[in-house]
Amino acid sequence: MKERAIEQARALLLEVPDRTLVLGFLNTMKLTPELLGTLQSPVVKSNQKIRIVNRVAEASGMSEKLRNFLAELVNNNMVADLDDIVSAYMDLWDIENHHVKAEAIFASQPSDEDLKEARAYLESAYPSANVQLCVDVDPSLMGGRVLRTRGVEYDQSYIGRLKQLERKLTEEAY
Repeated sequence: MKERAIEQARALLLEVPDRTLVLGFLNTMKLTPELLGTLQSPVVKSNQKIRIVNRVAEASGMSEKLRNFLAELVNNNMVADLDDIVSAYMDLWDIENHHVKAEAIFASQPSDEDLKEARAYLESAYPSANVQLCVDVDPSLMGGRVLRTRGVEYDQSYIGRLKQLERKLTEEAY
């Protein structure tokens, strides 16, 4: 992700801490791909783009802060980075609000006890966080689980352990 998208996301979070407003803003933008195309077009003059932004903001009930943010993106030719900016915003919002979105992949359909253990593991790694767990099944794991969150993978699967053992044995052989 581009550093400037992360900087814009930080600025947006300071101005608009309400996640639902930002999601609504993104949905408004995505519902009209022609609008995004127009705002990115090098043929359309900047002042015309700003008029369009103002009309869209008025018609959709967009907050003044979001309207100003979009106008800033237009002025800095960053409309194409909108998806990255909103993605970074959501990540920053999660961190600031102690939300942890995690993916739990099991070799077979997990029991309630398996889910409790996975959640407990993540809650110990991220104390005082609200853990949201998305569950998936991958039989190639052969057993155990893999937990992924915030760019970190906790591989507690059988296949992961076998690969780790293989790496260790091949390193010792040399």
